[in-house]
This record gives sequence, C-alpha cells and structure tokens, in this order.
Amino acid sequence: MDEIKEKTFELFGIIAFIAICFVVIYVLFYQSTDYYVKVDNTKLKALSEEDMKFEYTLDGYNNKGRSKSLTFKTSRKLKEGAYLKLEVMYVRGVINWEEVTFKQIEAKAQTKLRM
Repeated sequence: MDEIKEKTFELFGIIAFIAICFVVIYVLFYQSTDYYVKVDNTKLKALSEEDMKFEYTLDGYNNKGRSKSLTFKTSRKLKEGAYLKLEVMYVRGVINWEEVTFKQIEAKAQTKLRM
C-alpha cells in the first residue's frame, strides 16, 4: 500500500512540474500586453543599422494605467504626437507596434497620456 502511495505522489509531482513549466513558458514567451505611447521625437536616437535606423524610448501605459519605459526600433522617424499601440512580451520586449487614434486607446491609458 505504501508503494502505491509513493508512486501516486511521484506521478502527481511530475504532472505538477510539467504544468508549472508550461505556465512559465506561456507567460515568458507567448503572453503579450498592449501599451500605449505618444511619440516624442526628442526621445529619438539615430542608429547605424541598415534596416532599423531609429530607436525610441517612451513611457507607455497599459489598460490598467500602469506605466513602463519601452524601447523599440523603427525604420523611419515617426510623426510627432502620434499615438501608438505597442505589443510587449515579458522576455522579448516590444514585438509589434501600430499607430492608433486617441479614441482607440483604453480609458485609463488615455488619462495617463493626457498628463
């Protein structure tokens, strides 16, 4: 009987370990969060790379109004004052961005961007 309990405990331990691994991998490599920024060309840095010529470091706000300093590269200078939606992954950082209108921005992020 004790042998069955030990095997059952080992099996649950292995299953729990695998489940935790899947959760960690998902959070680190697949889950993304949207942040909203307003383009400020005074925070533009010119690069010498061929494809990505510019780098921006801007304060972004998520749908809960939490801020985060975000750095991303572009192939062109962006329009001053434009609003962007950045897709951000925990490990990889900014993986995608698109220009949006102010009305498309989440309410709490709108409040922070007005300041």
